[in-house]
Amino acid sequence: MSTASARRALLDVVAARGVADEIFDAVCGYLANAFDALLPFDRVSIATIAPGEDRVSLRGLWARGAAHVPVARVAGLDSVVAQPLFGSPLSGSSLAAVRASGLVRIIDDLEEYLGTHPMSRKTAWLLDQGYRSSLTCPLEVSGERAFGFLFFTSRTVGTYQPEHAEVFSRLAREVSALLADLTTDAQVPTAEVIADLGHRLESLVRTAQAVHQEERLLARVLERVNQGIRLDDILDEVYASFSVLLPYDQVGFVVVEPDGNRARIRWARGAEGLASRIGAVADLERTSLRAVAAAGAPRILDNLPAYLRSHPDSDGTRWLVHQGLHSSLTFGLGPSGRPKAFLYFASKEVGAYGEAHVGRLRQITRALTGVFEKAMLIDALREANARSDALLAMLMPVPVAERLKAGETDISDQFEVTILFADLVGFASWSRLLTPQEMVGTLREIYTRFDQAAERLGVYKLRTVGDSWLALAGLGAATEDHPIAAARLALAIRDELAGVQAPNGHKIEMRVGLHTGRVVAGVLGGRDLHYDAWGTALSVASRMESHSLPGRIRVSEETSLRLPPTFVVTETAATEVKSLGVVRTLWLEREEAALAGVRPGPT
Repeated sequence: MSTASARRALLDVVAARGVADEIFDAVCGYLANAFDALLPFDRVSIATIAPGEDRVSLRGLWARGAAHVPVARVAGLDSVVAQPLFGSPLSGSSLAAVRASGLVRIIDDLEEYLGTHPMSRKTAWLLDQGYRSSLTCPLEVSGERAFGFLFFTSRTVGTYQPEHAEVFSRLAREVSALLADLTTDAQVPTAEVIADLGHRLESLVRTAQAVHQEERLLARVLERVNQGIRLDDILDEVYASFSVLLPYDQVGFVVVEPDGNRARIRWARGAEGLASRIGAVADLERTSLRAVAAAGAPRILDNLPAYLRSHPDSDGTRWLVHQGLHSSLTFGLGPSGRPKAFLYFASKEVGAYGEAHVGRLRQITRALTGVFEKAMLIDALREANARSDALLAMLMPVPVAERLKAGETDISDQFEVTILFADLVGFASWSRLLTPQEMVGTLREIYTRFDQAAERLGVYKLRTVGDSWLALAGLGAATEDHPIAAARLALAIRDELAGVQAPNGHKIEMRVGLHTGRVVAGVLGGRDLHYDAWGTALSVASRMESHSLPGRIRVSEETSLRLPPTFVVTETAATEVKSLGVVRTLWLEREEAALAGVRPGPT
């Protein structure tokens, strides 16, 4: 039977002054036809509870694939309707909870439900009839001054989804009002009344279809939004997909700072020039967001210029108006009265938003809040991890930090490296004439230049100790070019200091020493996460520095033999070096252009 035929059959029953039970039967048939494309089911039924009574009465029934059997109201007269539920007390049954809550209930597996509710005789009866899942919608059948239930039952497990519950939550009032009109004890219906009921029935179907379509759309939008992980990805998806739900020319996301008093623009899309506003911070009291937070509900401003005239201190509204926007819809994300963020939509049209848009946002606010809170938490964790990684990178080479994060506790490796020691000449004498701020500022400027040169040349700065600076080339890298990198760094820091003076006018110079040898490098662990190196090669490099001269670079014989001819080194007399005896050392002067046929060092 088509929907039109079912509607005609129902109206015929009403016109013929059919008894209420016949009308309920016809309503079940009509609903089965009207909602067939919107909701999966194999059975539709309606039951009511008379005022002051505690017993459920079956009033109408439709079943797929079976001849319609009139509903008998005398207990035991017909096996189809003589179900354990009907005629039994409501108190203590699962329907009592549905009545109390007034909410649609879904049981997606009746067999599983019976296992946890063994006293539910109706569930056992439905299973015996081959039904496996159900949706129960509470109805207020005011015409009969009774409370009722509309049941949809399926022979398949897991048939009903949250969107089905939402559809009938929104239709319950219309279905209840229609039943009340159809079962009224008024005079014989006129042709006009019948025609009006026909229009009401058609309207119900159109409304159901629109609601169902909207619910599916909302589900698709939320599904797409949920696919995002990064907050920016989710917000980009909101901007791309929400235009099917409401109009806008701009969308923005504003977060509340930890102090709870300021709001920061975290993200915005739409008009040109928005990038310059990302990160802008404003006092919440100087924005219209404070009212949104206090209300705990979505808020419409249908005329932003007019609002600005009456609220001239609203910096956020002034900014929107400056961009040619004339209306906005804003809602908070988070606890009522204390949102963590705000999502706003703004349009160039005056009065672009209405209660229908607010209703749509109310539907998805909880789900959307969960999505955003998860994304904000992930972003916060990502930022915290980035800060942690940056801190570890300052303490040790990145590969070593990765090993530490992976759980290694005993990190020690042996490398052949070229060590660079540098020491400020006469630091103790000239630094005491500086203020603490001047001394720290001078060292910061010098060592920042050295650090940048080391990073550029791929040399690892191990540490600074007072006025001494220590770096190792070749640490963690299996390469023969580390003497070249260290030599270039030594020349670079010498050049960086050329002409540099302390705030008191004192010329700043350094002694530099280079040596190539083997070291052990690692992390001691425990509370000491400092990355360090040990070995006699470090002592030799220190001696090269201490036996150097201001503005000069002394290199050990081991290092000089590893440098290509492009580096100019000059001999010195054999030198008595503490702890080493008489050793041969050289001066590194400069690096010249690469000679023909000679492999240049790394750049």
